[in-house]
Amino acid sequence: MATRKVFLDSKKSRSIILDEEAATVVEDAVAALQKFADEEAERADKAEATKDEAEEKLEEAKKETSDAAIGLRVKATLDTIALASKVVKSFDAKGLVSPLEIKRAAMAQLKPTRDWASKSEAYVTAAFDAAADEADEMDDDDEDKSKVNDSLRQFAKDAAAHGLKPTTDGTDAYNTFLRGGK
Repeated sequence: MATRKVFLDSKKSRSIILDEEAATVVEDAVAALQKFADEEAERADKAEATKDEAEEKLEEAKKETSDAAIGLRVKATLDTIALASKVVKSFDAKGLVSPLEIKRAAMAQLKPTRDWASKSEAYVTAAFDAAADEADEMDDDDEDKSKVNDSLRQFAKDAAAHGLKPTTDGTDAYNTFLRGGK
């Protein structure tokens, strides 16, 4: 009867000598066990990777829901609503919480002929920022006009306090002045 040496592990560190039939059975069993062990190791690796990914997502969710992160989102939302109220005087946020959606709603009220829902985030943000800058410039102009009007009113009060009377015709007053009159 022929005998053969059969290795019992993949490192070929353990072996036995068996006859041909038993060697075939043992080799098949060892191969099946090795295949099963490899499959289970692969399954364990996948489970570990899934666990690690879930833990990372959990940490990310914890960061996103921390008080500081929520505070920043609320501040961004409120700042956007305030700016939208400058851009569109009668702006109503209608329960919107996303700064992008607030910008879309404001631009839809400002320029209703455009389809703002299909525009990209960058486009909406750029258009909103431009409208906000324009609104700020108009506010600055209104403030400057108000200061000029206040100055003119005060000048008129000061002139009246010193006994000067406003004229209805500047040309007559100018000609009188040129002739040396008061």
